[in-house]
Amino acid sequence: MVGQPTQRTRAIAAVVIGLAAGILAYLHLRYFERALGFDFTWPWRAARILIAGGNPYQEIRPDGAFPFDAYFKYPLPAALIAVPLAWLTAPAAAAAFGGISTALLAFGLTERSWGRLYILLSPPFVVTLGSGQWSTILMAGALLPALSWIAVCKPTLGLAVFAYRPNWWIVVGSALLVIVSFLVLPSWLNDWIGVLRTDNLAHWYMAPVALTGGPLMLLALLRWRRPEARYLVGISIVPHILGFYAGFFPMLVAESRREAQILALGSAVAWFATGWVIGRGSFISNAPILAGYPLLVFIFLPALIMVLRRPNEGALGPRLERIAVRLPSWLRGEVMGS
Repeated sequence: MVGQPTQRTRAIAAVVIGLAAGILAYLHLRYFERALGFDFTWPWRAARILIAGGNPYQEIRPDGAFPFDAYFKYPLPAALIAVPLAWLTAPAAAAAFGGISTALLAFGLTERSWGRLYILLSPPFVVTLGSGQWSTILMAGALLPALSWIAVCKPTLGLAVFAYRPNWWIVVGSALLVIVSFLVLPSWLNDWIGVLRTDNLAHWYMAPVALTGGPLMLLALLRWRRPEARYLVGISIVPHILGFYAGFFPMLVAESRREAQILALGSAVAWFATGWVIGRGSFISNAPILAGYPLLVFIFLPALIMVLRRPNEGALGPRLERIAVRLPSWLRGEVMGS
C-alpha cells in the first residue's frame, strides 16, 4: 500500500485490524489472563448494574481479588459507554471494546499514510489491548474530532485530547453525555467524588513530569502551536498510574513510518527495562513510579525530541492569534495549516 490512503481503504484496513485486535484480546482474556475483562471489568459491571436499576458506586466495592478489589472510580459516562456491551461476558465485552477502539485509532492514524500503524506493533499497545484500557480510544478521540467527546470518560487524560485539537464536538458531546448521566443517576457526581476520596490506591497516581528528568517534557511548550506538542505536555502533567500501558500515549506524536518504528523499538527496550526494574521488588513496592523511568527514557523523551525537531507552526483561532502576536518572536511561531 503506497501513497496517501483513500477513505475506503482506510476503513477496510481499520476494520480488519480491529477484528484481529479484538480476537487476540478475547483469546488472551478468556484463556490466558483469566481476570474477566481486566480493567474493563469495572465499566462492564457498572453498565449491568445501571441496566438493573442500581447504583454502581454503591454496589461495586472491594470484596475480593482483582478485578474485584476496588470501587468503581470512573465517572458515570464511562459506564454508559459500556452499556451496549453489557450483554456480553466480561472477556468478550473487553475484547469488543479493545477491537472497536483499535479500529478507530487505526482509521485516525492513516489519514496521511500507513506508516504510523507501526505503533500498533509496540509492547505498550499489546499491554493496553490485553488489559482493557482506555488509552487506545482516547488517542483515537484526539485524531478524530467527532469522537473527541470520549475524553469525558477519563477527565484527566481527556484534557490532553482537548489540548490536541480543541473543538465543539468535545464540548457539546461531553456536556450531553454528562446530562444523560444525571438523568440516569442524579447522584452520580457526589457518589463518584465520595468514592475517589476513599480510594486506597490514590498514592499510585503520578505525573511523568514528577519523575527525575520529567520536567524536560515541558520543553514541548516551545512548539505550542503543534497539536502533538500540546498533547504531549497534557499527558505529562496529569497524574495517572504509570503502568506499562501508559507508554502508548506518547507514541501518538509519531508522524512518519520511521518515527513510529523508532518509538515501537524504544518501547520494546522499555519493556525489558521495566521487567528488570519491577523484577527487583514487588509491583506494589515500586508504586507510584512503577514503569515510569523506562517509559520516560525510551518513549517520552524520544517523542519529545521528535516534537522539538519540528517547526512551531499551526493555525489557531482569531482570538488566540491576537494573543500570540504579543509573544517574543522566538516563541510566537508561524501561522500555517495545522
